[in-house]
Amino acid sequence: LSSSSFTNSTNGYFITVNVSANDLNAIKLNDNLSTEVNNTFLSMGAETFQDNYARNVFSVIYREALQASDFTADTTPPILVNFGLDLDLGNLYLTFDETVRASTISEEELILLSSSNVSIASFHQLTFNDTSSSQDSTF
Repeated sequence: LSSSSFTNSTNGYFITVNVSANDLNAIKLNDNLSTEVNNTFLSMGAETFQDNYARNVFSVIYREALQASDFTADTTPPILVNFGLDLDLGNLYLTFDETVRASTISEEELILLSSSNVSIASFHQLTFNDTSSSQDSTF
């Protein structure tokens, strides 16, 4: 995890780590990682935590990684948070709140409108010969 993941937990047996959006997106990009309990394991270095006497925890090495005892899959759909259109370059830039798979684009679902009031809006349904986005990402 990156340094942007953190914990606000009090001292005790149970610690909750708030995983950052960047870390979550990196995890979601990997089809073989944390998609179910059977591919969710954790290792950690000895300096990850200390007890009340400043003793480091025992490390959990990669080959002895601990399997998750509980797992909740991602069931929240990505949300489009903003977009931009460059008519000179012919590019539509979409930004989502989490990673999406660029290869799953369904072009016929994209419609540009002149207003959010559909009853008075001019519109154009987009068609694509080539989608130039090549990476799964949030943008």
